[in-house]
This record gives sequence, C-alpha cells and structure tokens, in this order.
Amino acid sequence: MTFLENIKHKNQFPIIFIGSGITKRYFENAPDWETLLLNIWEEVDSKDNFYKENYNLNKKYANDDFKRNVELAKELSNKYNDAFYEQKVKLENLSLKDAYEKRINPFKQRVANVFSSLIPKNDFEEEKEAFSKMLVKARMVITTNYDLFIEDSYKKAKTSVQVHIGNRGLFEKTEDYGELYKIHGSISDVNSIVITSEDYSRNESKSALIDAKILSNLTESPIIFLGYSLTDKNVQRLLNSFVENAPFDISQAASRIGVVTFSEGEKEIKEVIEGLANNRIHYTSLKTDNFLEVYNSLASINQSITPAEIRKYEANFRRIIEIKGQQQTLKTVLADYEDISKLSDKEIKNKKIVVAFGDEKILYKVPTYVEYLINYFTNNNDFSSSIAIKFIAQQTSNTPLPIKKYINQIKTEIHNSDSEKEKIKLEKRLRNYGSLTYDGYIKSLQYPAPNKESRIYVSSQIKSKFKNISNPFEILNAEEKSIPKINYLTQNLKKFDRKIVDKLVSTLLTRDENQISGSHYRKFFMAYSLLDNQKSLNITKK
Repeated sequence: MTFLENIKHKNQFPIIFIGSGITKRYFENAPDWETLLLNIWEEVDSKDNFYKENYNLNKKYANDDFKRNVELAKELSNKYNDAFYEQKVKLENLSLKDAYEKRINPFKQRVANVFSSLIPKNDFEEEKEAFSKMLVKARMVITTNYDLFIEDSYKKAKTSVQVHIGNRGLFEKTEDYGELYKIHGSISDVNSIVITSEDYSRNESKSALIDAKILSNLTESPIIFLGYSLTDKNVQRLLNSFVENAPFDISQAASRIGVVTFSEGEKEIKEVIEGLANNRIHYTSLKTDNFLEVYNSLASINQSITPAEIRKYEANFRRIIEIKGQQQTLKTVLADYEDISKLSDKEIKNKKIVVAFGDEKILYKVPTYVEYLINYFTNNNDFSSSIAIKFIAQQTSNTPLPIKKYINQIKTEIHNSDSEKEKIKLEKRLRNYGSLTYDGYIKSLQYPAPNKESRIYVSSQIKSKFKNISNPFEILNAEEKSIPKINYLTQNLKKFDRKIVDKLVSTLLTRDENQISGSHYRKFFMAYSLLDNQKSLNITKK
C-alpha cells in the first residue's frame, strides 16, 4: 500500500506544510530567496556590492546558505530603510509619516509588495482547483509563505479557515482543526514578515511551541510537506523533534511523514523511503510532477464532516460553556436516552448520536428516510408525530412516502402552521395522496404511466420466471438485478402470504439506508403501506 493509499485507507485528516515551492509552481514571477534579495538590493546599491557581501558572508558562515541569506537580509533591511527615510527610494503604498507613526518597516513593505504582485501561470487551473479541495480536508495547514494563495484557495473552495499570523498565533485560542498558521508572517501584516537574522532569532525561541502543537496531533494525523526542499531548516527541525519525542517506534515514521518533491516531467508518483541525520529520521519521499494526483488523493478523505465544520462547532460549544458556565446557567440537552460516557468505542461508532448544548428548549433531530419508515411501521414511537410531519414537509411532494397514519395530523398542521411554504407542500402531498388504495396505486404505476419517472416496468421474462414462486424471499434472493425483483414484488404483494410479506419488509428495513433508498424501493414501501389491515412490524435495526 502506497503512502497516499495508506492515508486514504485510514481516513485521517493530514497536517499539511506548504513551502515556497508551491508559490513558485503557480506564479510567473515568484522569486527564490536570493533573487528577491538581489532585486531589492539593486534599488539601493550596486549588484557588485551584493556579490561582494555574499562572498564575505560565505567565508564567515562556511557556505551555510540559510545563515548567509538571513544576514544578507539584515544588511539589506538597514540599507533600504535608510534609503527610504532619505527619500532615495519611494513606496507608493507607504508614506514617510505612516512608516514612522505606525512603525511600519519599509523594507518589509517592499517585500510584501513583491508577493502582492504575483502573476498566475496559465494551464494550472485544474490543479489549483484540486489544491483548494485538498485544503478543505487538512486538519491544519502550516506555511512559511508570505503570500495569500492559500487563503484565496480556501475562499475558492467556499470554506472558512482561521488564520494565525506569526508567533502570536501560537498563543491564540485554537481548536486544532481547520486552521492556517503563517509562521513566517503574511503580506496582510507587513511587520510580521520573518526574513532577517534578527527576525529568525526572535522566532527561534518559539519554534518549540510549533513542534509541540504538531507533535501533539501526530498520533492522529499524518504530515505532508509540499513545496519544501529536503534540506529545508523547517523540515529538518520538525523531523528532529519528532525523533526525540515520537510516541511510537521510529520505523513507523515513514508511514506518517511524506515529503512531496518536484521531479520535472514525472507523471508517476515515485515513493522512496529516505533518512536524514544518519538514518535516525525516516520519511517517505514522493517524487513527482503530478501534483494533481497528490491533491486528489488527499481530497478524497471523507469523514462526513470537514475540519472547518469541526472547528466551528467546537468553537461554538466552547463559547457557550465559557459564557453560560461563568454565570452558572449552563444547561445541556442530550438528544439520546443513553449515557454516552458509558458507551464503548464500538457502540459510539455504530450509533447515531446527537449531543446538543442549549438553554431549555427541546431539541430534535429530523429523521432519515429509513428512520421514518421504521417509526411508521412499528410502535416504537422513537419520535413524535410533529417530527414525522416536519420530515414529510421536507420531502418532494411527488416522492412516494407512506403518510396514511398521519393524515389527520397533517390536516391540523396545515391549519396551524406559520410556514406558508410548509403548508403548500403538505397540501400538495395530501392532494397527490387522495384516497389512495393499493390497487389504485399499482394501477398508477403500470406501464405506460402518466410520466416516465413514476412508472415501473416488469418484463415478461421476469413475470414468467417468478409466476409460480410463493415465497417472496426466493424472489429477493434470486440472481436478477434489484430493480426488476423489487418492481415484481411491488406489483404482486397481495399474491403472497401476509405474514411472510411483513417479515420481508422487516428484513429490508434492517439493511443499510443507501441500499433501500432508491426509487424502486420507495415505491415498494409505499405500496406495502397501502395494504389492508396494516399491522405493527417487529424491526431490530442492526
């Protein structure tokens, strides 16, 4: 099983690191670090002096590119800021007054201007759309990029994200779901940009907090690096912290940490287990130019709720608890009859549980189609008739739905409801239902029916094959496809012993909802509800 297949199989929201390689992939003029510094340097000094300074720093830091660049940025910051206040350079979006009074760093404003003027590349629209969909499934995103491409991608996916900029984001209230950490700052907050040696020194003391936040979630979430070099300081720092604090065997790290690296023209995803620091750190290197497949794989994770929705609900619950709790007025309503704290993990996985916080109002959950049917055909009374009628009002009026036992309550609801829309839908439902009988309903379904969608068709071959079968279970278990079998049963329910038919319906209603929600099944249950002497079924949902 490949790295991406393993993530999909475990269905876990990943933590995604996004580096400068992603910005460079999708924008024409996205500079690398050295190009960015050179271009700004030439606005205040000569290119020769730039290379002279590089030469001196290389000697001092023994060809350590990171230290050379941050020291070069520090020198350039001083040069640029002096030139700005001496009015040798000007910024259209920053005046001397604003820079001084608002304490805005001119050099960082110039850097921000570069990343505010990025020009998108052509022919990447499908990939960028997939990138947006992938972000929706990220437990959290951590980036060292200054630009707004990630925020814009969330907007494109119509999904909210809580953005934390710089180190201060580490001290803000978080839910650890649906959040974006811009740890090196953002062009939306110019002074937050981390680029000089002084900036990195101030950041260094906080890096342990970043690692702690990630490592605390790593047992539940894999990590993906996008747009980072394997020798990137951020990558190595995190991987070293992981080795020192890993809650499980180091050999398992490769299945939880993936580094996607650009390999020009490579359409496949080549996976290699690699190691750093004398093989103490293991990870999976995914070498490819097919980022679309990577994004689509991660976007296919499905937990029926997105990290953004989890964050929203957790934040709302926390706010209610904090505000009402301080007042000692918090009351909780649990829309279930069982004590959740006493349920096993397996029971929680298999039960449909609703936990709600509120003041004193009664809360209810609108049932699913199968829940409605089970309640309709049994005496369980899992929910009141008012909830059943709200469910009926939500359904398309032409959809087959048993309502005979609720006729009187529907008429009362039409008279009392404040919702005009609900009244209209219920009135139309009653008109369509009329004084329907089983024979009348079956006749309305016969071929040809008034419209193609409402009719059911049973071929002469099927009729001939099933003609002499007296047990409906034999038909249900026959090799034919589901639709012709169910259509035949619908048309011939009166032919079979009623007790066996009741047992058949009880059996069908224990199946998964997706199996029995098709239109042919809906017509079957509708026809069954119109049989005379309707009795309560005994249904035990699996």
